[in-house]
Amino acid sequence: MAELTKAQINAIASAYKKQSQKVKNSVNWQKISDHYDVGEVDGSKKWLYLTAKDRDILQEMVQLDYGLDVRLEDCFNVDRHQLSKRSHKEKWANIRPEASYVLVKQLKGYSKADPLIAPTAAHATAKLVTTSSTQSSTTSTNNFTTPSGPLSGLNAVTEVDTSQSTAKPVTKASDEQTQQRQTNKQQALALLCYEADVALRVPIAKVLAYCQQANITQVIVVENLDSFDCIAQMNFDDAIAATLNNSLFVYRGGGVNSPAGCKALLQRINNCEVLSKQIKVTALTDLDAAGIQIATLLKGCQGMIVPQWVLTSPEDILSMVQVNDINDDHKQARANKYLQHAMLHNWQGLVNAMQQYRISVKQQHILTHAMCLTYLPRKKQSS
Repeated sequence: MAELTKAQINAIASAYKKQSQKVKNSVNWQKISDHYDVGEVDGSKKWLYLTAKDRDILQEMVQLDYGLDVRLEDCFNVDRHQLSKRSHKEKWANIRPEASYVLVKQLKGYSKADPLIAPTAAHATAKLVTTSSTQSSTTSTNNFTTPSGPLSGLNAVTEVDTSQSTAKPVTKASDEQTQQRQTNKQQALALLCYEADVALRVPIAKVLAYCQQANITQVIVVENLDSFDCIAQMNFDDAIAATLNNSLFVYRGGGVNSPAGCKALLQRINNCEVLSKQIKVTALTDLDAAGIQIATLLKGCQGMIVPQWVLTSPEDILSMVQVNDINDDHKQARANKYLQHAMLHNWQGLVNAMQQYRISVKQQHILTHAMCLTYLPRKKQSS
């Protein structure tokens, strides 16, 4: 016998919770009615009437066949692991695996004076990140500071599992395992804070805890993954550079790293009374209409990091051969239409200049040509 779809289960859940006496005789409800032999179609065949007994039968059969209780508000609003505890349809879970994680990194000791040497990007996966710190001497490489010693050569994927970290050791072996887990946690934090060519995939809850305990005052959302990987090579002005020790870079998401994670992180920062006052959200995107649109849609975004020349002398773009894509307009039409009605505030002048000179410069060009980057607040601070 054919199975019902998730949409059909949702229709049953809605009818049960609302105690609906009739529903539209749609294709889905026709299949549900045939599947469980419930309901009665009216003369016009537009409506399917359900009795209290019909609704009870539907609830009981869905629970029997799929392990799902349509009486619950969170029937599907769980992750796949949680749904798998009661149903073989774990893929129906609304919370996707990537929605609870973000890819993050920090720059410590950023210095414009040091040469920019392209690092080899490596993404480390961390199940948990704590605020334990290690004492280590540091050496300066590229334009950031890295620790010397064992961590300095660590460039492979680091898996940190502290799921049993609170268990009381009962044997010498378990004591050694606990100590090793603590070492792994310390290494994960050291990587997050000091290795500019390493990013950690961290649960959102742990990022929030880290932001509070490490006094993070700025979250910088980066649009493109390759630019995120090479963020230490960006040419930030002195004002931005001075903020980087207390800034956390977050990849906006794309591909296997869904934007849902970044979106959830910013939402939770915005909803937290402490963090919403402590953290400034900043966007680092392509210099095009789509990039500005991304910045305006980021929850709580207060400013953008943009090339300095676009604010002081946007006409300079006319001499930047093979940098500006003036024929990118047709790809940016939807974003340009959005910006016509968006609340841009202090960004309006930037958008006007970009439209006048048909500016479309991607982050890769911004990095390659070492364009000096400066901060542009969304709203001018009142004097």
